[in-house]
Amino acid sequence: DKTEKILIIPDNAIIPSPNFSSRPEASPASLYKGKLLGTFQQLMIDEDQRQYLLDIRETLSVYRDEKIIHPGWILRMANKALSTNVKLGPWIHVGSKIQNYNVAHFGDTLSAQTSISDSYERKGHLFVEMDVKIVNSIKCFTHIIHTAIYRPRQVNSND
Repeated sequence: DKTEKILIIPDNAIIPSPNFSSRPEASPASLYKGKLLGTFQQLMIDEDQRQYLLDIRETLSVYRDEKIIHPGWILRMANKALSTNVKLGPWIHVGSKIQNYNVAHFGDTLSAQTSISDSYERKGHLFVEMDVKIVNSIKCFTHIIHTAIYRPRQVNSND
């Protein structure tokens, strides 16, 4: 039977993250298929959100006027879900598939519930694919399949 098993995490489940200073190195042993990562939580502070909109030069006023969390910030939460669970050296965001279900607003507390859906080596690079749900205690806002090279292959100057 080659069917994939999908891990269902209740929307209000909080999985403790490792102590930040003692996180394990990113490796096949710490990012194996099926592993549940610690829950990254964040309060969406008005000031941070307004600054983010300035930083990315967002011209649509709907985000400020309606106090809507920008999708780019939501995607950043997938990166934080990885970096708060393992120590990363240089890494590369390969891509993300995103499905939005609801709109998050300034003042919301959001959680990134994450499981490792795949971990593999290709052409000397070590990849991780994460299944990330952005939720609060009531509903799911976004589902992200997030792929990264967490350990790029070493390049020799003689290559």
